[in-house]
Amino acid sequence: MEDSSLIPVLDSIRTELSIPSTFPDEVDRQADAAVAEWKDFLSRVQPVLTGDEAASGPRLLAGAAEAIDRAWTALVPEALPRWDATDVPFVTIDPESSRDLDQAVRLRRLEEGRPDGARYRVLYAIASLATFVPAGSPLDLEVRRRATTIYMPDRSTPLHPLALSEGAASLLPGGVVPACVWEILLDARGEVVNATVRRALVRSRAKLSYDQVEAARTSGRPLPDAPEDLVELLEEIGRLRRALETARGGVSSPSPEQEITREIDADGSTHYELSYRKSTPVEEWNAQISLLTGMCAASIMREAGIAVLRTAPPASHQALERLHGVARLLGVDWPEDMPYARLLPALDPAIPAHTAFLAHAMSLYRGAEYAVFVDASRAGSALAKTTSGRSPAAAGAFPCPGDPAARHAAIAAEYAHVTAPLRRLVDRWASEICIAHESGRPIPGWVLDSLPDLPGFMAEGARLASAAERAAIGAVSAKLLLGHEGATFRGVIVERRDGDEDFDRGKVLISDPAVIGSLVARVPGARLPLGEEAGVVLERADVESRSVRFTWAP
Repeated sequence: MEDSSLIPVLDSIRTELSIPSTFPDEVDRQADAAVAEWKDFLSRVQPVLTGDEAASGPRLLAGAAEAIDRAWTALVPEALPRWDATDVPFVTIDPESSRDLDQAVRLRRLEEGRPDGARYRVLYAIASLATFVPAGSPLDLEVRRRATTIYMPDRSTPLHPLALSEGAASLLPGGVVPACVWEILLDARGEVVNATVRRALVRSRAKLSYDQVEAARTSGRPLPDAPEDLVELLEEIGRLRRALETARGGVSSPSPEQEITREIDADGSTHYELSYRKSTPVEEWNAQISLLTGMCAASIMREAGIAVLRTAPPASHQALERLHGVARLLGVDWPEDMPYARLLPALDPAIPAHTAFLAHAMSLYRGAEYAVFVDASRAGSALAKTTSGRSPAAAGAFPCPGDPAARHAAIAAEYAHVTAPLRRLVDRWASEICIAHESGRPIPGWVLDSLPDLPGFMAEGARLASAAERAAIGAVSAKLLLGHEGATFRGVIVERRDGDEDFDRGKVLISDPAVIGSLVARVPGARLPLGEEAGVVLERADVESRSVRFTWAP
């Protein structure tokens, strides 16, 4: 039995934010029709399915041309796969409970002495949502309105109906599904030699969890149904890409994040807990494969002359100076000539002062957004084919390579979101631009028509998802602390706000339970000891208002 006291609070959050509880009936019917048509398509083609991987890569799918030419109504004919990669032993690596599986990976070491200098081959299969979502259909309009999957402790609000996101479009093991298959060749340093993408039929061999792969890494035991060299190559390539990220000035913060988990009690009932979750090495290496793919997608879109990129402005000189001041205050050793990108990997969240510094450092790259860019000299013929009369050319002109306006400062490169289309709307657009350009075909008219609206859809979706996450964490925090008012907890003071108030204010990070709450000094004029571990007293825990507050006295 689930802890039901939080359910009304979580429901009220969804109501306040107008988060839908179901899909409209016509959308569910359309998704079911797409699933039925996909089964029909599969019955008309002959995938390999032998398990013997061809060294030459995907091959033309037998029967595809005839099957694609049929009069499909719930599928998108131009987004049906013509290539067959079902012989590739792809595996997915995700949280244990996930069923909306966007990505599957196959890594290979190449023979030495190739003319192109390539030493690694990365195959990355990304779910092809464009196959199932006809432009302008009720399903398309609904997912544009949602923009992203919203996760809450009791349940998620998916971007797509479960018949697709946890069914026909998900890369679940054994299923034969359409995917955008990236082939990326890397040299011995991990630098990109070549990258291309095409739509193909794929079949994942295994659903692996991060913990499962991490356990195999530390124990040396083989993973079921996975290539023997998976863990070895994931670590090898992940470390190379991380080193290149640091060298170019990119940062991956080791700061722990609050995570809500559902725990099962001895009697079978469940309750919610908060914990600080730090990425395992396997997660970081897997994330490097995703970042690599997003950077390759940005490069291909630049070639195409039309792009939707994830951008973030560089930190200002003033912001870096303030952060240097925080480091001096906390006793964090940050030499003036050390780049910020080289400092962060050396920090340890287990050290209170480092935890406080990381809480400030996370805000250095604010202002991330999606931006549409057009190079009319490259994309002129494509722009002329829009059907609505609108043109993405109204967006910003493509800056020169290296211009900060088109870069994500934390990644220190041009970057696009393409690896999570089941959970994020923008990935479908970016993937279709890349596939069209790589296949030499026109960019679909629906992509060009709707591209100017895409940043707005994503901004609203991100706002809702962030608001829901903050409110849910606040509710669970208050629930865990309810009844402990007046008790003293040990915590690290991670924020101190400068202002004119008599009573100093900030935030404190408590380790048990894993709560971050507001903090007020009880003595007028007393300064909160930023970065120090201190005893704080719980003053208030209010589930309805989703808030907790602590006080501190010298």
